[in-house]
Amino acid sequence: MLHAKRDPKTAFAGAAALAERLDAAGDIELAASDTAAHYVLMTDPDFAIAQLRDFIAR
Repeated sequence: MLHAKRDPKTAFAGAAALAERLDAAGDIELAASDTAAHYVLMTDPDFAIAQLRDFIAR
């Protein structure tokens, strides 16, 4: 799960709580960009691409 800590629409605490609830049903990982806003791929593409490559490599 990717999230932007500077997201003005969805608070990081909400994403963290959702990730915790989803983790109870299976393996989930929350990766958060410190610099991105709402659209992680557009506002922090290096972070998003690195996370996606890591996920696919697994």
